[in-house]
Amino acid sequence: MKKSHPAIPRLANRILGYLYSQDYYFERSGDLEEVYVDLAEESGFFWARAWLWFQLLKLCIGVIHKNIVWGIIVKNLPELKNSIQCILQKFN
Repeated sequence: MKKSHPAIPRLANRILGYLYSQDYYFERSGDLEEVYVDLAEESGFFWARAWLWFQLLKLCIGVIHKNIVWGIIVKNLPELKNSIQCILQKFN
């Protein structure tokens, strides 16, 4: 009897769909699923799921960090623009 390949948990798929645009979601979820299946076959479901959730945790932290950094940059953009203009005027 053939072993069925384990599927990525639905919650993990939903998190990926929320964090990525549709095009990038299909690419990234396919990559994660491929590694997940290989790990499940080699090391078992427990380690495959542990690896998958660790990857999702890293991804969430990265997205949150990126949003905070860009939020600060966009919020301070007018001040940065004025500072850069002042510096450039001094060199002219």
